[in-house]
Amino acid sequence: DMVELQCLDEVFAQYNIPRQSVALGSVKSNIGHLKGAAGAAGILKAALCLTHKTLVPSLNFNSPNPNIDFNNSPFYVNTATRAW
Repeated sequence: DMVELQCLDEVFAQYNIPRQSVALGSVKSNIGHLKGAAGAAGILKAALCLTHKTLVPSLNFNSPNPNIDFNNSPFYVNTATRAW
C-alpha cells in the first residue's frame, strides 16, 4: 500500500540503496487473505524463500498504484521466480 511504501522509502533513503533493487512480495497473491493468520503466512513465505534462496513472484500483479513512484524507489514488485 502507498503509505507503507512511503514509510519504507523514508527509512531506506539514508542507506543509498540503488533504485528498484529490493524485491517486494505478498503472500496474499498466492493464497488469499488469511485475516488473523496473515502475518504468520508472510513470515512462513519469507522463511521458505530464505531456506530455498529463491524469491517467488507476487501473482496477478499487473500495474502499480499510480500514486506509488517505484521508478525513484529502491523497491519493486517481484513478478518472477528468481535466485536470491
